Amino acid sequence: AHAAAFTAPLAVKLSPALAGRLRPEVLGAAFNRERTALQEVLGLPFPGIRLWRTDQLEGDEYEVLLHDVPYLRATSDASGAPGAADERMAGAAGRDGAEGVPSEEEERIARQAVRALREQAHQFLGIQEVHWVLERLGTEYPTLIAELQKVVTFQRVAEVLRRLLEEQVPIRNMRAICESLIVWGPREKDSIMLTEYVRGDLGRFLSHRATRGTGAVSAVLLEPGAEKLIRDSIKATPSGNYLALDPEHMSAICQRVKALVDARPFGEVAVVTSMDIRRYVRRIIESECKGLDVYSYQELGNQVRVSPLGRVGF
Repeated sequence: AHAAAFTAPLAVKLSPALAGRLRPEVLGAAFNRERTALQEVLGLPFPGIRLWRTDQLEGDEYEVLLHDVPYLRATSDASGAPGAADERMAGAAGRDGAEGVPSEEEERIARQAVRALREQAHQFLGIQEVHWVLERLGTEYPTLIAELQKVVTFQRVAEVLRRLLEEQVPIRNMRAICESLIVWGPREKDSIMLTEYVRGDLGRFLSHRATRGTGAVSAVLLEPGAEKLIRDSIKATPSGNYLALDPEHMSAICQRVKALVDARPFGEVAVVTSMDIRRYVRRIIESECKGLDVYSYQELGNQVRVSPLGRVGF
């Protein structure tokens, strides 16, 4: 197929050689299986995938695009091509002997596309998706949705959900999220802090994720002086709050956190700080420590034992 007239949320461009070798219907089915599994984890309805052939790519290249913006370009490994995989699976019966069974190559490309969905899930949630989620929830909890619509607009719900998904926090527990928005929405006008309150009400889930069920987490902490510096650098504007910390201090915090966690897998360590600056701390360190979770003391609560790896200060 060729490019669509309008932007596709998720698309994969294939070189002529790759497009001729792969089976679009099998690749599409492999993608749908991966997409469904991810949807079950995050609770977000993801869009379908659009495939098209382009002469702009050479050899066995393919490119994954999010809203027409290139996200990943790679070269496929032809050793897992449909013919080779089918022969292994069907006793050298050839491609026709394993019709509909994805090859290793097709599965790899499907996984790469879904990885983009996972890492950029927040880009796929808008007003339409929020309406779909709330409509489904409303069939079971109509009073809850009616109360939510009295105090929070769909736009604010979408913004909070996007901020949760940006940090890979599932939105499956929409009942708890909606109840939290009903409580905090009328009181908190800043969407960043509103999201923090929602995270606090999801503390049981976040505590389990942080500790992986052990009840303890190894964490980098910030000295009170560093927390105060960040807090004092948050500026309020009519459109929301932003961090006005100078680049030198931001770089120093980032490098000191990186030095403390560099030798450990990110899944085994986190940063823990105060709720009002948690989001800003994540922004400071994400350029060098992408994937490192940042939690607040408030959302972890008293049920989590925090074992300090070190403290970041000036």
